[in-house]
Amino acid sequence: LSIKRVGNANKQLDHVDHNDRALCPYIGPYQDAASARSFETLLLKEGHVAESYPLEVSRKVDSWVLIPPLKSRKESLALLRDLQVKQIDSYLVTEGQYKNAISLGLFNQASSANIIQNKMLKAGYRSKIQTIDRPVYEYWVRVKVKSNGQIREEDLRKRVKIEKNVSFSKSLCKRVAQGE
Repeated sequence: LSIKRVGNANKQLDHVDHNDRALCPYIGPYQDAASARSFETLLLKEGHVAESYPLEVSRKVDSWVLIPPLKSRKESLALLRDLQVKQIDSYLVTEGQYKNAISLGLFNQASSANIIQNKMLKAGYRSKIQTIDRPVYEYWVRVKVKSNGQIREEDLRKRVKIEKNVSFSKSLCKRVAQGE
């Protein structure tokens, strides 16, 4: 393990030779890809080599309450009008696997979906609950260590202070350092 530092006035990022890998700066997490890309573009304009990427941090399971599609779109529209006259919040699904089904809501708690399903049953409507499993992402910007292993860490830290709700950290460079 060898650590190199270059100059005090312009503090350089540590370069760690460990199995031919270096530590790279990571800036994030951003809540959306557009914000990460915007910061990446800013760094690129300043001469850094950077890459934004999504990182799956968890999975979110939602419960979708719906009345399955009827025999025809016309029948589904008639049922939708009937529900809306009764002031039941509902929408026609216009595409995908459940085209022409009637959506009664998407809930992040299964108990809420069950309450709606029971209310609909009491009102005379049979509905079903479809579970939807979706990934939840954070977005990060990774800065590439140059071939000499140096990046102006001070400049990056100043840039990060301007950003809201993100932080500066270091980790193994992975893809960016290897030029993939």
